[in-house]
Amino acid sequence: STYTYSVGALGSGGTAGANNGSPGGTTSFSTLSATGGSGGAGRTAVLNTAGGGSNGGAGGVGSGGDINGSGGSGCAGFAALGAAASGAGGDCIYGGGGQGRGGSGAGTAANNYGAGGAGAAGNTTSAAGGDGAGGIIVVWEFC
Repeated sequence: STYTYSVGALGSGGTAGANNGSPGGTTSFSTLSATGGSGGAGRTAVLNTAGGGSNGGAGGVGSGGDINGSGGSGCAGFAALGAAASGAGGDCIYGGGGQGRGGSGAGTAANNYGAGGAGAAGNTTSAAGGDGAGGIIVVWEFC
């Protein structure tokens, strides 16, 4: 048989500053599909101010199958009074999202297919978020 398929591209982490990351692409196989997760909210550097938080991006959603799952959402990050910590990227069954960090620095990239990148943390400077991973298609044939 012939099937149509498409593997979703990775979602790029947001550039340094208050810039959101881009969502991952949709992965599809015949009538089955899974959307890419959304990008997380960006933040600028926070030093000795009241601070605030940023939400993680929502996980992608499967459709068209007998069982349709959703990807894990990213964790929120925060900054307050010169301290900052980023949220971890969303996990999936194929691997973990990028690890969150304490202190300033860029977010780490996702570890395996379908997982999200971690957010950045900035005490004195802005930093870029980590890239999410691309999608994957696994086909099991039963005779």
